[in-house]
Amino acid sequence: MLCNIITLTNLFCGIISISSAINGQYALAAWMILVAVGLDMLDGKVARAFGIGSILGKNLDSLSDLVSFGVAPFVLVYVLNLQIPGLALVLLSAYLLCGAWRLAKFNTLAENQPKTFFEGLPITGAGGITASTALVSQKINLGFDEIALLILAAILAIMMVSKIKYPTFKQIKIFKKGYIPGFIVILICLVIMPAVIIWLGFIIYVFFSPLLSARQT
Repeated sequence: MLCNIITLTNLFCGIISISSAINGQYALAAWMILVAVGLDMLDGKVARAFGIGSILGKNLDSLSDLVSFGVAPFVLVYVLNLQIPGLALVLLSAYLLCGAWRLAKFNTLAENQPKTFFEGLPITGAGGITASTALVSQKINLGFDEIALLILAAILAIMMVSKIKYPTFKQIKIFKKGYIPGFIVILICLVIMPAVIIWLGFIIYVFFSPLLSARQT
């Protein structure tokens, strides 16, 4: 029950993100997607820690992820590109369709997949980097524009249905003695400049972490 509550909260964040984007509250829309990312990570850890996973929870998680990391980023990026609605619709539809495919594939093959890596970029990572890039581009002038978000969405679509291996990090215990100093440094940086640190974290995961899985296989 606890996992399902967390998952439904994830879905609720996705709904708030969609509503916020439609109403022009782009920063709030992006933050709601990022909060949903945290909740998606949390429900998996709770399920594994207490052994309370279920088929219902698994399906509910996929439906929530499709909304929070598929539909919500679609709406956010689309409303930022209303000056080119046709191109935006095509590229973002590819993102959403590939995300749905990625979720269905994961549910079908999860039992036969190694526990150390995912095949293809998880939709959670795709939604997270889309939201954090949109947030940084709204808050800090780093040269991004709305069309760049469309190009990013197209790249992410390909990565989600690719055979690129992404580490799950399920074996990593962040409170292990050797990791505590680094964890504290990251927390301090998050307090000082949360949007940029989260964005950099997703950049590293999406574009560089496959190198870790390549070394493990």
